[in-house]
Amino acid sequence: MDGFGGQVRQFNLKTKRQASQFVRKLALEFLTMVVTASPVDTGRYRANHQVMLQGLTGEEILAFDKDGSATISRGAEVIARFRLGQTIYICNNVEYAFALEFRRRKDGKLWSSQAPAGVYRVSWQRLLNWIERNGTGGGL
Repeated sequence: MDGFGGQVRQFNLKTKRQASQFVRKLALEFLTMVVTASPVDTGRYRANHQVMLQGLTGEEILAFDKDGSATISRGAEVIARFRLGQTIYICNNVEYAFALEFRRRKDGKLWSSQAPAGVYRVSWQRLLNWIERNGTGGGL
């Protein structure tokens, strides 16, 4: 496979590998940010951050993970299977996840003093800021 055609094919393969690797790194970094930004009481919310490739689930996980390491490890296994053309979904389905992200309690207090500005929104902004500072080819 010498010649220009072979070089183009090799470049194409290398570029796809690098793009897949970059997306996986970004997804893992985002998952790590979300998990570590999560408020911790019992560890249930932290354990319910789920990573999917084939669409969203509405299911909760009956688990507790106060330090987040098991959640990140479980998510990393899914992210490792990502291939270009797929979509990586990261979500949390506990019944109070939406409230943690967007609402105050009826008494006007924050749902969580540990995450007053939410979890996903804050983590997403941190990731976008990192990309802005380092460029899309930066060394995540």
